[in-house]
Amino acid sequence: MSALPNSRTQPTVADDHVQAEIVVGPMLRYVGEHGATIWLETTGPCEVGVLGQTAQTFHVEGHHYALVVLNGLEPASVTPYEVRLDGRLAWPVGDERRQSVIQTRKRDDRARLVFGSCRLGHPEEIPYTLSPSEDERGLGTDALWAYAKCLERGQVEWPDAIVLPRHRYAMTSQDSGRSGSGSAERPTGPGNAKGGGFHRRPLRPPRFEEVPLRVST
Repeated sequence: MSALPNSRTQPTVADDHVQAEIVVGPMLRYVGEHGATIWLETTGPCEVGVLGQTAQTFHVEGHHYALVVLNGLEPASVTPYEVRLDGRLAWPVGDERRQSVIQTRKRDDRARLVFGSCRLGHPEEIPYTLSPSEDERGLGTDALWAYAKCLERGQVEWPDAIVLPRHRYAMTSQDSGRSGSGSAERPTGPGNAKGGGFHRRPLRPPRFEEVPLRVST
């Protein structure tokens, strides 16, 4: 998943004279042997184009989303892609990030999964990457950000999917003391009213387990 800097603001409804921009995404929501689906949110209504396929955004409660369905891809292939809004190049943004690609699957009975959790979205820089014992604003290194860096360096294999389950948040005694509440309440991040923080452990090398899959024919 990719997001533009400082883009998580209140949704903006574009008029005929304002060019739509990407708010969140692009994100690969599905990848198979021959196809993929790309999701993104934009600031206003527009036509989204990826690899020659287009889709019109749809509107939900002040937000504008698009799903672009791609077909005809080669199995086990790596295909770079760009995102265009109303024909104008909107992704990549021209910074240090690598080219976005679609890696299609090949038909096999095993899958490599990466498990993650909810993210806070703070910059990956000091003081936020410090531990809470080093700085009250410290959150540790975001695991998915670090994993992406490992992928760029070729230190780990590309996963077939990322699983982000929802779960209840547990609070440490330090968090409970800050917020004045028990463990049943979700802690708030630095800068919020209650002032409690998430305690993320320092990143360790990821561990994987291959799980056989039952493939229907």
